[in-house]
Amino acid sequence: MTLAVCLTNDEAVQYVVWNARNWNAMELHNAFGPHWRMKSISLFCSLKMKNSWCAVWNGYPVAVFGLTEFAPGIWSVYMVSTEAVSECGRPLARRLKRTILDFIQREHPISIYACALAGNSKSPRWFEMLGATFERIEGNIEIYKFRVDLCASEPTTRRQG
Repeated sequence: MTLAVCLTNDEAVQYVVWNARNWNAMELHNAFGPHWRMKSISLFCSLKMKNSWCAVWNGYPVAVFGLTEFAPGIWSVYMVSTEAVSECGRPLARRLKRTILDFIQREHPISIYACALAGNSKSPRWFEMLGATFERIEGNIEIYKFRVDLCASEPTTRRQG
């Protein structure tokens, strides 16, 4: 089986949000309240820009991920996934890391952050695997930061030879 990555579309967003992993569902509920599914579907569908993708595994969307700018030069990495994401964790992590590195080299952001609900054991492992480090806690949210200065010079392709 292979991992396919394509631009985000409404159907993929709806599928992933309605089938979100428990922690993702809790994070979305924390952010959007009781109508979190409809509000998060609306938000993610509105983010269908050049920095938003869908991961497809075994013919089904397993994750929606991307980067969004919330202040000039300040970006946030986001990902919502289904339980099936564990089946393609390694190839998806490689793709996410390459996506973030390519983005840094293309856009030259000031900083990139990622957030997780405190107590979530899976998101921090993903963030660290992607190169982010824990920065601080605000309320019940853990904030991680990517080192854009180190990433900017890291090659995104392997050298032949």
